[in-house]
Amino acid sequence: MANYYSQGRTNYFRVKDGEKFEQEINELQDGVANGIGVVKKDDKYALLFEDGAPTFYYNEETGEERDVDMEGFIRENLADGSVCIMQEIGAEKLRFLDGWSIAFNNKGDRKVILLDDIYEGIESFGECTQCEY
Repeated sequence: MANYYSQGRTNYFRVKDGEKFEQEINELQDGVANGIGVVKKDDKYALLFEDGAPTFYYNEETGEERDVDMEGFIRENLADGSVCIMQEIGAEKLRFLDGWSIAFNNKGDRKVILLDDIYEGIESFGECTQCEY
């Protein structure tokens, strides 16, 4: 059985309070198994995810465990008028390829595009099978 590996990142986005955001990201980095990189460009931030966006936090010192909602975390910190786009791609060898992109703001607007959406509405093109073993 093959393992699934993914990588992700965001675009550059503005936050309400850069100091608070950096502190919260540093705390989050300490407890997630898959690393989070932070890149700052002028007054904007981008996040890089070594093995996909983290979904779980564990602090070895305190034993604290909790789920991580990366989209919710970013949304809470987004400045008004700024949009974050999270993108992730992954593969299980060449058996499955997966990818998605989510755009959202701090007002609750959200748009999702899945790589597999390509299969919708192409019946008129001809016979088509899915990309899998």
